[in-house]
Amino acid sequence: VWLVYHIPVGLTRGVWKNGRLSFQHYKLADGLPSLLLYFSKFDAKGRLWVGSDRGVAMLDGKSWIQYRRADGLIWDNSNHDAFGAEADGSVWVADYYNNRVVKLSSSGTVLYSIGGFYRPVSVAVNPNDRSVWVTDHYNHELVKLSSTGTELLRIGGFNYPHDVDVNPKDGTIWVSDHSNSRMVKLAPDGTVLLRI
Repeated sequence: VWLVYHIPVGLTRGVWKNGRLSFQHYKLADGLPSLLLYFSKFDAKGRLWVGSDRGVAMLDGKSWIQYRRADGLIWDNSNHDAFGAEADGSVWVADYYNNRVVKLSSSGTVLYSIGGFYRPVSVAVNPNDRSVWVTDHYNHELVKLSSTGTELLRIGGFNYPHDVDVNPKDGTIWVSDHSNSRMVKLAPDGTVLLRI
């Protein structure tokens, strides 16, 4: 179990050991880029990634590897739920303040940088077809990209869409349509299936 806090105190890992839950706390001295973390997510290789106000970091099993401006990110600040992992170990990160999404290889090299967004908030990868779904917050749209960053579809009708996730069993997409106070379920082709 990994815990990210809504205050800048770092990251905590809970592990069952000898029938008891023990905790290990990670701070700057342990290699975190910042104590203010926005997300923690695993990639397909089981590595933990965290996004912060000072870049993105990946725990390779022993140490933290940091990715910042010098590594190809334009901005060091990520956003909540701004991460999607592909099966090959590559990851997508929403670069909120630079209005783009970035695909990093499993070694952290920037593969693609796609603009045309206005405050992308959330990223999800459909493992069935490797499509990438991005909530384009201030454009009030949901955007579907190919795994190489080609725009495939733009769906309007949202009011500040926030989080997006993909059901890996059937490929349906769920979006929190924030200012409409509802959840929207879509088919992989973008057809709206349900609004609740």
